[in-house]
Amino acid sequence: MSDARRTRLYKLLAVGNRELHGQRAGWCDDDYRYILQQCGATLEAGKYSAKTMTIPQLDTALARLKQLGFTVKKSASSGTGTWRAARIRKLNAMWCALADGGHVRNRSSQAMETFCRKRVPDMTRLQWATSDQLNKAIEELKAWCKRCEVET
Repeated sequence: MSDARRTRLYKLLAVGNRELHGQRAGWCDDDYRYILQQCGATLEAGKYSAKTMTIPQLDTALARLKQLGFTVKKSASSGTGTWRAARIRKLNAMWCALADGGHVRNRSSQAMETFCRKRVPDMTRLQWATSDQLNKAIEELKAWCKRCEVET
């Protein structure tokens, strides 16, 4: 666990350095190295390195970069993910359009998910579906909408 945390902190520090370089006029690598030195880094190969720091020292350096304007953004891969949520919304919109046109009796999301599971091999839940599985489900519903002349 601490190795994963250390690796994440290294990455965040590198991204923070890069972001501050773009945000702050005059920001340079020496500024970044000075912060590392202030937070406990020691010389390695002639420069202050994050690799010589403990996890609490890395946390302190990251906090200092945040004070200077660096903001940590959540990755798109966390949770459901925006790509997955957008595709599920598309499925839901088509399902509701079919229901509004009288082609689907049960408008619920559970009914839509059951339809998708029957049409897409190995799909267990929409929230766990792969990109290919969601694309296949969308194409199935698009074809049904086209046959029924339902606008999507």
